[in-house]
Amino acid sequence: MNAREAQISGVVKRILTSYIFVETDDIVQFAYRLKYMPGFSIVLKNEGYWPLYEDEEKLLISLIKEGDLIDISRGFIEDGRVSITAGPLTGYEGVIRKVNKRKRMATVEVEMFNRTMQINLGLEIMEGKAQKDENITANKL
Repeated sequence: MNAREAQISGVVKRILTSYIFVETDDIVQFAYRLKYMPGFSIVLKNEGYWPLYEDEEKLLISLIKEGDLIDISRGFIEDGRVSITAGPLTGYEGVIRKVNKRKRMATVEVEMFNRTMQINLGLEIMEGKAQKDENITANKL
């Protein structure tokens, strides 16, 4: 089998591995209970708690598909600019900082937790100007 005949298999990776997202009215009670769960007390002592601001929450919700997965986006590059035709990065072209066509990844820069973070998300770059793929849609919750 040569490279042209190879099939791409889906890979699932965690992107925010050091974070726990919780919706609660009582962070003190939650922190107290979490402190006594094995494996979390060390992390919490060093990191602390930050509220998720409304724009950060909207960004995460718009990227996440059903459950907790972020689907792959599709697009093309024309005149050095990335255009997304389908997937969760639709409308977020301005935050894409780097594209790795071989690995099918986009490095996206977002403001979160009072700092700039770079995360890698799936992006398939199609040759030429492509039509919107009906199999991949942007699920904005």
